[in-house]
Order: sequence, then structure tokens, then C-alpha cells
Amino acid sequence: MAEHDLALPEDAYPWIVTWEMAYAYLHQGATLLDARGKTWTPRFSKVQRIQWQWFTANEPSQRGCLLNQDAQLTTLVGRLGITDAPVVVVGDAHHGWGQEGRIVWMLRSLGHPAACWVDGGWAALPSRSLPQSSSPCRPSWSITRIPTWTIDRETLRHLITQPGGDRPWVVLDVRTAAEYQGAILHGECRGGHLPGALHLDVRDCLTPQGYLRSAAEIGDRLAQHRITRQHRIITYCTGGIRSAWMTTVLVQLGYTAQNYAGSMWEWSAGAAQDYPLVCPT
Repeated sequence: MAEHDLALPEDAYPWIVTWEMAYAYLHQGATLLDARGKTWTPRFSKVQRIQWQWFTANEPSQRGCLLNQDAQLTTLVGRLGITDAPVVVVGDAHHGWGQEGRIVWMLRSLGHPAACWVDGGWAALPSRSLPQSSSPCRPSWSITRIPTWTIDRETLRHLITQPGGDRPWVVLDVRTAAEYQGAILHGECRGGHLPGALHLDVRDCLTPQGYLRSAAEIGDRLAQHRITRQHRIITYCTGGIRSAWMTTVLVQLGYTAQNYAGSMWEWSAGAAQDYPLVCPT
């Protein structure tokens, strides 16, 4: 991703950073989280592992949905040492599912003002020692939910069942083409896509090297579906992981975006007459 694509006002923290920016944050006392979702060999000391599954409901019908209990979430983030300082989340751009984006979307939605993920993932970080924090003691962070980047199943159902016309919103399916066409690959109860949903595979937003494509390239892909910055973009996937990642990208680039966290797991678990799916194959 080009450096100018990250430009934001001085008092705002970007959602996506280069490794140079990540190291600057670490010098300021940032928390570094590894979201790759597998056992890792730490290249740095003081790095915490994090998994999106820790923060989701256990009930089958709620798979992918964020926990409702703030006290439980507070305990979980407290164990990770998260403060009001920036939180730098790193994933695996080549083999991951966008876990780092899911964590950043979650933290921002819980009110953290400075959670970000590293463009290019672990492969982008040079082999050097972790910077020592210049301000190791920071105030604790209190959860305050922000609904801006989230949509729930019933709100989405209400939107897509309304009569047609020029709609100020679009639904974007960010899974693979096979999943969009109806393939059941990850435990969904039913296959297909939401009525009227457009398709853009999240992998199309990455270069072969695992970095984000430029803002212009991603904008062109959206423009092919006649999606503009005037639209409210609602993203979904299987369990809200890839779609959360896509939401962070869209917000970073100036679009209005919301992640449907329950995604196909929750939607397909509902009655077909109430939560319809289109399956062309």
C-alpha cells in the first residue's frame, strides 16, 4: 500500500500501518499482538498471541458474533495488557483469513481509538529487536461500544427486504467465487449468497507479495460494481473475519462500511423463508 494512502489528520490513528509506523508506535508503548491463529516462534519478546475466537459466542447459532458481555470482554483484553496506547496487530497476509483485521475491527468497535494492523503482515517486519517502550505505564482502557462499523442480522434483513429503487447502501460478499455461487466450505447450514449481494474476493485487494493494493486499484474494483464513497457498504463472509478485514480497508480508504459479524454462519442458521439465500448452481 502506498504511503500516501495512509495519510490521516495528525490527531487520528490509521487503521492500517506500514512496519515503519508500527515500530514508531512500539516506541510509544504500543501493545504488539500476534493474530496469525497458530503456534508461532516469537521473533520478539513481549508479544502476545490473540485469537478472534476468544471474543465470540459459543452457541452454534451465534458463531462469529461478538460477545455481548462487556465484563467478559474487559477481562479478555486486560489479560493482553491492552491500554490506551496504540495496539499493533500483525497477521499472515499470505495464508491468513484477515484475523488481524477482525481484531482491529473488534477493538475499534469496542472503543479503542488506536488499534491498527500491519500491511504485509509478519513478513513485512524486519528482523530487529522490539523497541523498548518509552512510556511503559499507561492508563487502562475501558470498553465503550461504538456501533458505527457493525450491523446485526435483523437490521440487515430489514434492509434487503425493502422494495427496490436507488439504495444508498450495498451488500458486499467478500468470500471466494465458489462460496458466492453456493459452495459450502466452512460449516454453513446452507449455501449461496444474500439476495442482491455483490461479490469481491478479499484476495483481489492484495498484491502477490501480500500487501494492500493502492487506493486507486481498490477503488477501481469497487467502481466495477458501481460502488462509490456515497454508498454505505455492508460486508459479510462466513464468520465475519474476512469481512471485518475488508471493513477496515474500506474505512481506511474513506468509505462508509459495516461488518456483519455473524455472516453466513448466523444467516444460514435461520429459517430459509426469513433469511433467504440465492444459489445459482
